Amino acid sequence: MVGAVCRPDASTDGDLGCLALQVSPMEQLLLDIVGRHPFLAAESLATVLGWQVRRVRARRAHLIEMGFIRLLSAGERRESLPEDLTELTRAGLEFVAAQQGLGLPRAVRFNGLAGGGPEHPTGSRQLLLRDLEHTRGADAVFVGLYRQFAATAETKGGDALLEWRNAAACSRRRVRPDGYGMIRYRGEMYGFFLEYDRGTMSARDYSAKWAGYYDYRDSRAYERDYDGLPTILVVTTDKTAEERIARSTRAASVGRSPPLPILLTCEWRVSRDPANRNGLFGRIWRGPHDPFDERSRWPDNPPSKTSYPSGARGRRFGRG
Repeated sequence: MVGAVCRPDASTDGDLGCLALQVSPMEQLLLDIVGRHPFLAAESLATVLGWQVRRVRARRAHLIEMGFIRLLSAGERRESLPEDLTELTRAGLEFVAAQQGLGLPRAVRFNGLAGGGPEHPTGSRQLLLRDLEHTRGADAVFVGLYRQFAATAETKGGDALLEWRNAAACSRRRVRPDGYGMIRYRGEMYGFFLEYDRGTMSARDYSAKWAGYYDYRDSRAYERDYDGLPTILVVTTDKTAEERIARSTRAASVGRSPPLPILLTCEWRVSRDPANRNGLFGRIWRGPHDPFDERSRWPDNPPSKTSYPSGARGRRFGRG
């Protein structure tokens, strides 16, 4: 209709269709990433999307003007954090859900959409904001993978992070990792769960976590979601926390055979160790039963290689 006005705060099919004409394909990609992974700053968004930072800021400014994106206010974050932590508004969430062919409740359930601001908190928004340092730490592991693959794109064409699912999208009952990723590395597909630990969980918390994973594996419920049980990569703060987690996994494995495919490392080994220039692919990992100083690479020697012939290799693509 000539003269029709699009309403950014509306969610009817007609209004969303009208607004879609004002959103470029690149902006749709940006909206999708922000909806699945709220509270990323412009630099991180640029790394994930493979854009220049200025382009992210320009596209984001347009979407803020349209009412689809907002930035966290100073009162919602600590002063030490970036000023441009980004999330979708309620209208932005409705738009992205429609682009995914889903209503918003189903997009929240299946794809983990979150955001909405303080007026319309949606999905896991409150939890992610409450534990913002944990959220940003887990996100940084995945953003680091994007950065690492981008740096080697010319010499190792084909290696890439193919999938990044947030915690809500990959949680199943008592299995609640901080994210799921699938990479293509040297021609092979590898899936992994990330468990990002800031040293705040108790022994009881760890015991419950590993019991959930064992039940997920032993019931074969993972076969509904993955082609094989993904490797569980645990990134924690320091040596003390790493050994505490190792003890908890050893205790949980008693009477359960084979043990879960778990690898452990410290955060500083991934990003701050001058001897490691390969990030997550460096010789930084140990199995829970290995000596502390005995380190190997992942995925060159995945723990699932012998126990799970197809384990951690690929996934069946589902909704979203």
